[in-house]
Amino acid sequence: MMKLYLTAAAVFLFANIFLNAQINISGEITDKKTNEKLEGVNIFIQELQRGTISDENGFYEIKDLPSGSFTVQFNRIGYKTIIEKISAGENNIKLNVGLSPTNIEMQEVVVVGNSISTQEKMPLKVETLTKQNLQRSNSETLVGALSKLPGVWELSNGVGISKPVIRGMFGYRTATIIDGIKFDNQQFQDEHGFGLDEVGIGKVEIIQGPASLIYGSGVLGGVINLIHDRNAPIGKTIGNYNLKIFSNTLGANTAIGLEGTKNNFGWQLHLGGESHADYLNGDNNRVPNTRFTGGTAKGLLNYTTNSMSTDLEYIYSYHIYGVFELADLTNPKDQQESHFERGFDGPHHIIGFHIISLQNLFFTGDSKIKLNLGFQNNHRQEIEGSDQNASASSIGELDLLLNTFSFDAGWITPLFSGAELSIGTQGSFQNNKNDGTRILIPDANTNELSLYSYIKKNFDKLDLEGGIRYDSKNVTASEMGIKDSLSYFAPQNLSYHAFNGAAGGSYSLNENIIFKINFSTGFRAPDLAELTSNGIHEGTTRYEIGSPNMSLEKNLQTDIGAVYQNSFLRFQASYFYNNINNYIYLQPSIQYLGIYQKYFFVQSDASIQGGEVSIDLKPNEVFDFSCSYSFIESKKTDGSYLPFMPANKIVSKMNFGMPDWSAFDKNYFAVTMSNFFDQNKIAVGETRTPGYTLFDAALGSRITIADKYVDATLSVTNLLGKDYINHLSLLKPYGIYDMGRNIVLALNYSFGL
Repeated sequence: MMKLYLTAAAVFLFANIFLNAQINISGEITDKKTNEKLEGVNIFIQELQRGTISDENGFYEIKDLPSGSFTVQFNRIGYKTIIEKISAGENNIKLNVGLSPTNIEMQEVVVVGNSISTQEKMPLKVETLTKQNLQRSNSETLVGALSKLPGVWELSNGVGISKPVIRGMFGYRTATIIDGIKFDNQQFQDEHGFGLDEVGIGKVEIIQGPASLIYGSGVLGGVINLIHDRNAPIGKTIGNYNLKIFSNTLGANTAIGLEGTKNNFGWQLHLGGESHADYLNGDNNRVPNTRFTGGTAKGLLNYTTNSMSTDLEYIYSYHIYGVFELADLTNPKDQQESHFERGFDGPHHIIGFHIISLQNLFFTGDSKIKLNLGFQNNHRQEIEGSDQNASASSIGELDLLLNTFSFDAGWITPLFSGAELSIGTQGSFQNNKNDGTRILIPDANTNELSLYSYIKKNFDKLDLEGGIRYDSKNVTASEMGIKDSLSYFAPQNLSYHAFNGAAGGSYSLNENIIFKINFSTGFRAPDLAELTSNGIHEGTTRYEIGSPNMSLEKNLQTDIGAVYQNSFLRFQASYFYNNINNYIYLQPSIQYLGIYQKYFFVQSDASIQGGEVSIDLKPNEVFDFSCSYSFIESKKTDGSYLPFMPANKIVSKMNFGMPDWSAFDKNYFAVTMSNFFDQNKIAVGETRTPGYTLFDAALGSRITIADKYVDATLSVTNLLGKDYINHLSLLKPYGIYDMGRNIVLALNYSFGL
């Protein structure tokens, strides 16, 4: 099958290079109210990853476009973003645009599968985090930055080990997409690191809700879509250096990126690293073995011809995470270490991966053919370390190697006026192999294959979309160990099949008010841990046992929402009801194996409901107020609650613009209040968590140094040094508080070459 796809790609590439003519697009951009020519407007063609910036006369030009249909985005701070659909034929295109002023930063253009639209018109709720948001973030990790968004929380084990929680779902119930490739870092356990950072990321889109129609198995809760940085404007070579320093962990994150575009060729190179010591809680006590370190390298090549656009990307990541164990609190060696200590003598995880992806888009008139190929090599190790006092030191070390090949092929074509049809297939082939002395899941092969089709139609004020999808998944697990022994794994050959669909749309009552509704289904085949686990969950006192009789998890979710926005106010409200069949979770038993309590994977029907309400008020350039409320509740059919459900939260922020002073301009001061409610709706084996309120403060400026600009932010998180425990903290059973006061300095320097 792979050979067939590669052959098809080659045919389209060489046949179309000589048949199609290249087109230029140009125009003038003005202020819609004053007709003033606008300089510094970003013009970007999403499908080609190519763009430019308007000059002092408002003029722009992008040369050598293929023949086909494209989405052109025009955006500038202080103006409403505009999206224009163009169809490039044999003649050059003249496109003049007028932008409307606004104090509110209008919502981002997002990409969901093959669909490109603005956030407010997507049937499912979508949150975004821009490159500037990431650069100014006061979080040590990417997940920490995402958790500040409405509907998103963080499941953590210390600071470095954290996973995103989308409307109560995490792990294999959500999907992470890296530039079109579904990422798999063996996330079947909740106490190992995410392994991803913000190096080279231009934007993060978080789709909240089932998206199995677009992304397949495991997307019951949502999708985290990581999109690489935009290519440099045509004819430019630019660079960016970002540094963050953290007082609490005595740590630093740093990254440098270079990008260039010339004619039809673009390239990017990004390097980054991080190093953090153990964190201090609100009482200024060090939490042992919560340190982490790592590095990332990314390279990207983009080439556009008169018939196609292709991206070749390589990502390498290597991270080490210390794993806290109860013995660390009494281990003399841990207690005698200095705060600056960065060694990994105790238990720790090593997560390394290579990703190679090839994304191709071929243009055949008004139609497009997509062919994405990806290969991932994920190496996960759980090391007990040389510290003889580490608990469970005799259980051995886990060493797993996961290789994944994936493909995504599709045809996107207009059907009739305002309608677009997508037909495609996706699949993956995985091999999981053990190379350690401790076996938690057996060697296994997993194959997935799907067919999908969906359609979009615009009726002036009404946008509708929907589709259907069929998936087939096969899991073949090897027999391992001695039959009837404690560590025996029986052979398995399991197959799963599922049909899914979605239908929804948005209606623009006028230019200010939009209503949205969506019905979507999702599914998830049980993962290897749930099917085959037979071993000790490292870092806990649990002995976990899976069951090969697990059924598919399936859900049906209803989403409704409304958006009101004008030049100084945006109000959003959304509600969802998620009905889940065969929800899989761990249930404690009264059985023990030595000191280890046995936990069994079981299933039950359940429901999760909740929503988000947010407001952003910016009456002028000086004052900006935003506030969001995220609420959630889950129940099983017997009336009891599901485990690991986050507490409701309110996050409010006030931003004050300050006068320019000497070399300091764009000055601001911000205060953020995060209020987490009591979590009393808990599952069997959980304990209640009291609510708490945290305050953050930040001071920022753009500093001019020798005609160059440095964006600087000095912030303090947990300003009052409060003792608190997040309900989703895996250190909660030990009574360990979360991070105390933390002073963060973030510097970002952009330059041209």
